Amino acid sequence: MKHMLFENIGAALAGIKANKMRSFLTMLGILIGIAAIIAIIMAGNGMSGYIENQMNSIGANRVEFYVTQRNWDDSTVTQKDSDLITQEMIRKVNQEFRDEIKDISLTTALGDGIVKEGKDYAKVSVLGANSSSMIWDDEEILAGRVILPSEQQNGANVAMVSDKFVNNMYKGDVDAAVGQEIDVQVNNQYYTYTIVGVYQSYTNQQMTGSSYDEVTTLYVPLKVVHRVVSNAVYVSSFDINGKDGVDSLDLANRITDYMNETFYSNNDNFMIDRYTMQEQAKMANQEIGMVKMVMGGIGAISLLVGGIGVMNIMIVSITERTREIGTRKALGATNGSIRMQFITEAIVICLIGGIMGLGLGVLLGGAITNAIGFPGKLTMENIIFCLLFSMGFGIFFGYYPANRAAKMNPIDALRYE
Repeated sequence: MKHMLFENIGAALAGIKANKMRSFLTMLGILIGIAAIIAIIMAGNGMSGYIENQMNSIGANRVEFYVTQRNWDDSTVTQKDSDLITQEMIRKVNQEFRDEIKDISLTTALGDGIVKEGKDYAKVSVLGANSSSMIWDDEEILAGRVILPSEQQNGANVAMVSDKFVNNMYKGDVDAAVGQEIDVQVNNQYYTYTIVGVYQSYTNQQMTGSSYDEVTTLYVPLKVVHRVVSNAVYVSSFDINGKDGVDSLDLANRITDYMNETFYSNNDNFMIDRYTMQEQAKMANQEIGMVKMVMGGIGAISLLVGGIGVMNIMIVSITERTREIGTRKALGATNGSIRMQFITEAIVICLIGGIMGLGLGVLLGGAITNAIGFPGKLTMENIIFCLLFSMGFGIFFGYYPANRAAKMNPIDALRYE
């Protein structure tokens, strides 16, 4: 049996070599279809990996709680300070769930402003944030350092700026920016801060004018903003990070219920809702999955056309080799061996097309993912699946011609001209 299989493979390769152009054109549909599917898989895996990395860098157990209107159809409702979240509410939440909460992220906006030095300027949004809100990986800090806990506690006038801020104000020299004092004008007031660190920004906005007009975030200690913002006791949202091993979805639901029952039970217009990183990642991956399905369907159409081409060329090949089939049957070849010979030939054609498509797909997928900024990923399972899929196509589309050859009457076959 093993000897017969190698004989069939050898015969199939000899047939492909004898008809190179016809064989290549037959493989072309399989090649294009597999290449398209591989490129789609690489792009999808790359985007999923990017989302997972982003979620992990932000915090997989992070949950945002925010004030939302109960009935959005009611346009007469206006939000008052009494509808917002107070520092006391946050303190009680932290106390109630202290065994499951790792930390709480708080931010308060001072407002949009501008920093000027001669002809150079940079537009910024000044944001007061506590230490839990400013989470960067080491490679995201381009120069200097993050704001220290002691600076948070003392309300030091220090700031972290973006690389784009440095491009505008210091010609991109991040090391030169660290230690510099800057005057930020916000709402006709000037605030002086010392730059302690430069972070990598990831905004992908399409600018219609100069890069100087892009607004980036300037981070300062939360207490710095609380000193000058009169209603800083009120916030519209806050984030919590659950401890490792805590089910963030379950914790999010219980905190939401607790806040609504404790603080918003008598509020007819507003309530607390939540948004988890897990849900965001799940929704994003579902959208990516839908795109992959649609694009995969397009690739499948190409594969279907290629499969029909394989079936067609196999029928032509069998017709050309009718006398050969008759001779083999006259010498004692069984229907099964004839059928297996031509199925093997179809499998070899599809498998070679699949391997070539795999190589082309990797090149296309790499080019596409590099262009959009998501490194492409291809697992061994993906490769094995595509190759097995190619072989399956060979069996499916090769069976009918092979079965037709196996059922030929040897006498009629030998008489065929």
